[in-house]
Amino acid sequence: MLGGSASGPCVRGEMWRVGAVWEGIAVISHGGVRFTVDLEHVRDVSLRKGSRYQFIGELVPDPTYTCDKLKLQARVARNVDGINVDLYENGLQLRRQFERKYLPNNMESSS
Repeated sequence: MLGGSASGPCVRGEMWRVGAVWEGIAVISHGGVRFTVDLEHVRDVSLRKGSRYQFIGELVPDPTYTCDKLKLQARVARNVDGINVDLYENGLQLRRQFERKYLPNNMESSS
């Protein structure tokens, strides 16, 4: 899910499966989409290939074009292997519906 911020677009709310991990870089995929996550600013998390994670950060240009022209500069990463993904995604949809209905001026940050 993309949203706006003063420093640029941010990604929040989605869970991604880690496909590959190198020093400071992870390649993640979800729903047929792959891209690179820069983990330079993430502390105290050990990523395991095949595990599911939630990342929060900013999208920035990726000069290496590892997977796409953008990469996620992660600030937060957490393991969500034990979470019920269907229930989480249903809750996320309800939140988005609520924001569209009751916070119409905040549409950019919730889409």
